[in-house]
Amino acid sequence: MEVVLNKWGNSLGLRIPRELVENFKFQPGSRVTITSDESKIVIKPATSIETLFESHYKKPMASICREEVGTYNEEAWGSDVGGEIIE
Repeated sequence: MEVVLNKWGNSLGLRIPRELVENFKFQPGSRVTITSDESKIVIKPATSIETLFESHYKKPMASICREEVGTYNEEAWGSDVGGEIIE
């Protein structure tokens, strides 16, 4: 797939073709990582904890509640003491 680079301020911009946008579910504001390896440039969707949760629960991060995620056997260590007390 061949695309044309365009001037964007002091940089060059690249338009991602619709087919790839749909395949990778990109939206305006989606984050990607760009790396280079000798003679190639690699553009991949960025992975964040939010992205991982959203892909697992199949809904936006803001609508995922604590009960869905669970506590995964959190340990109670007693009350906070000393410098770790948070108001």
